[in-house]
Amino acid sequence: MKVQSSEGFTTINRVPSLTWNRLHLNEAEGAEITMTSGRTSSLTLPAGVSAEELPLGNLAEQKTGIGPEFAGAVKKAGVPVQALSVVSQPDGPIRMNFSYADEVSDLSPIEIEVADGVKATLIMFYTGEKASGSAGVQTLYHVGRDAELTLVQVQKLPDSMTFFNDIGGTCDEGGAFRQYQLILSGGKSYYGSLTDLAGRASDQETAMAYLVGEDELLDINQVVNHIGKKTTCDIKASGVLADNAKKNFRGTIDLRKGAKGAVGNENEEVLLLDEGVVNKTLPIILCTEEDVEGNHGASIGKLDSELMFYLESRGISEEEIYRMMARARIDAVKGLISDEETRKRIDSLLDA
Repeated sequence: MKVQSSEGFTTINRVPSLTWNRLHLNEAEGAEITMTSGRTSSLTLPAGVSAEELPLGNLAEQKTGIGPEFAGAVKKAGVPVQALSVVSQPDGPIRMNFSYADEVSDLSPIEIEVADGVKATLIMFYTGEKASGSAGVQTLYHVGRDAELTLVQVQKLPDSMTFFNDIGGTCDEGGAFRQYQLILSGGKSYYGSLTDLAGRASDQETAMAYLVGEDELLDINQVVNHIGKKTTCDIKASGVLADNAKKNFRGTIDLRKGAKGAVGNENEEVLLLDEGVVNKTLPIILCTEEDVEGNHGASIGKLDSELMFYLESRGISEEEIYRMMARARIDAVKGLISDEETRKRIDSLLDA
């Protein structure tokens, strides 16, 4: 995929091991960005968390889901890294609000390190009703021994925005990374996430829900590397496509040599509302270790005709039925979020 960009990167959301490319899913296609600088965010820190801006972060060598050339572009832009350090148990979540306005050319690199035995939650909202242009957020993380990081990301952007959400991190022994993502709207959205389960019995969980309509594009690349013994991961994505929307999903579980007893699961459920939608799903399991378990699956289609008849016979219109089903997918992920303020804000964005 060739990207015309002042930053010079050419490949994003590429799968770790190339496949037969009939569906053109080995990497993203057609992205054009010109982001150079800037940071449009507000930050609320609870007790137990410190923040500083660094010219170059401590986790700069961490691999990410969108890929190394995008990471290189972030470094070249020269935007200071917002470095968060969670050294003791916080008394609440860390909150970051990205509110974009007017013409945007924004990059926001972030790092978060969670100390051994500590549990932290980082909540990010991406909004901007009248914004246009391009924005990117890169989040690098390190989860210490027996620690846990929950990352909540909620996006509602106009169709005039191109948005890049890049994530990469490592979990030490017994560490856990929880990733809950809601994509409610956005013109072109590129999501990439890579987790290195380096420590024994470390764990990764992804729950993603999306609503993609009109002429929107959502391109996703999820990668989990099982490196330590008895590591586990669970990737779940569920969404609704309407109008002329396009969605690409790549999910790779890499069960590496030495990861004995590792278990990886991934599954996607997609509801197609209109004939004009384009859905592509590519689940991949790589394995160089015998004593492991990997599972993947996908469910793609329209609502069952008998269910439609049952609901319509009770006075519910087809439009209302699909709206209910779409909302149910969002609510399922929202229910995993423990913070009440975040759940209320998600409801307000859906009802707006």
